[in-house]
Amino acid sequence: VKCVSISLLVKCVSISLLVKCVSISLVVKCVSISLVVKCVSISLVVKCVSISLVVKCVSISLVVKCVSISLVVKCVSISIVVKCMSISLVVTCVSISLMVK
Repeated sequence: VKCVSISLLVKCVSISLLVKCVSISLVVKCVSISLVVKCVSISLVVKCVSISLVVKCVSISLVVKCVSISLVVKCVSISIVVKCMSISLVVTCVSISLMVK
C-alpha cells in the first residue's frame, strides 16, 4: 500500500507489512508481526507478541508486555516502556529513552 492510513484489530494473526508513506496503528494480541517500513509513524500496543522492526526515518513508540523486541533503526526517536523484555538495539543517530522493569 502507498499513502494509506491502516488500523488493525486482530487476534491470533501473523502479519507482514511492506509499506511506504503509511500511518499504522496496531492493537493486537497473540500476533507475530514483521514490519519493513519507510517514512512511517508507528504506534504499537501489544501483548504476547514477537516483534521485529527494520525501519528508517520512523518515530516509534512501544508500550509492550512480555515481548521479545529487536530494533535495527537509523535516524529514529524511540521511547520504550517495557516489562519482561529482552531488548537488542542496534541504532545510529537515535535518541533513546528506556524505562524497563
